[in-house]
Amino acid sequence: MHADVSSGSRIWWRPASAVVILGALAVLALVPMNVLDQAPSTCPWRNLLGVRCLGCGGTHAMAALLHGDVAAAFEYNALAPAVGVGLALTALHDLIRSLWQRIARE
Repeated sequence: MHADVSSGSRIWWRPASAVVILGALAVLALVPMNVLDQAPSTCPWRNLLGVRCLGCGGTHAMAALLHGDVAAAFEYNALAPAVGVGLALTALHDLIRSLWQRIARE
């Protein structure tokens, strides 16, 4: 028998994951772009085969977007800004929802 996912004791991961995602975005916003440009590639596909994967440039793209450089974000990875904005909005929604539920219970 499966536990009810909507129960209060099993929902702790939603706000926790939202905080982690929003925290990671905050760190990317604070890191200067030249620091990221000097960092080595962490993509195993690119490191082993020398070919960029669909996710390559995603971290740079999100950092550029958070620094306000939309054109550079799409140059690094055309899909990452849309995915990043969607991820941030979902995380923010989950955080607000869990806080609202906590307030409603009290």
